[in-house]
Amino acid sequence: APLRRVAASGLSVVLNIQDTTHFDFTKHHATEGMGPTGAAGLRGFFLHSALAVDPVEGVPLGFLGTHWWARPEEAPGQSRRKRPIEQKESYRWLEMLESSTADLPATLRVVTVADREADIFEFFARGRDLGQDLLVRAQHDRTVQTTDDQLQSLYQTAAAAPALGKLTFRVPRADKRPERLATATLHVVPVTLHPPAHLAAPRPAPVAVHAILVQEVDAPQDQEPVRWLLLATFPVATADQAATCLRWYTYRWRI
Repeated sequence: APLRRVAASGLSVVLNIQDTTHFDFTKHHATEGMGPTGAAGLRGFFLHSALAVDPVEGVPLGFLGTHWWARPEEAPGQSRRKRPIEQKESYRWLEMLESSTADLPATLRVVTVADREADIFEFFARGRDLGQDLLVRAQHDRTVQTTDDQLQSLYQTAAAAPALGKLTFRVPRADKRPERLATATLHVVPVTLHPPAHLAAPRPAPVAVHAILVQEVDAPQDQEPVRWLLLATFPVATADQAATCLRWYTYRWRI
């Protein structure tokens, strides 16, 4: 049904929003097959989904893919950092990138939108290899390469870029934040992401992205100012293009 909706929409671009939620069955003592869900003592399972969304109106078109799992018990102190990405939970982002779009028309442009948990170098590299566009909110203030071959902090580089413009947008509600309007400046700069040192050979090639800093001005005194740093794997050169990326990111809350 979602594939039929996408085909009937006549859209040339579709947003593919990924996110994970957890189900808490801690008090269902007879339920088998559960695993730890992060917080001490909580048990349940996880569901990772990909939701197709109209990029103009933000209307959900249906789920393009889902994947559930129960986290296995792990020995105390067991390190996950040096494992191959295929052995980590975060591999679900890469798997869903491919499986959720496999049945979409080849002529359709798909832009995967994700929050900070997807700020994984291998995710950007897989998107490039598949020829798919990504729009991901940055979590890591990594060192990046600028257009003049300087190595600098990602956040400092974005903040130093001149503002392309200012706009007012609707900030979706969160657990501790009501929905509200915000006015922000948009700063855009092209940078190159390099693979982290822990990745084993053969090391993937660097990934070129455009960093879009959304910096709220004159925020209400009782609200933390919005400061989003978005990484787009497609060209963003104008204020209108940056504003489109911002609107697409606000649609992430649809999932």
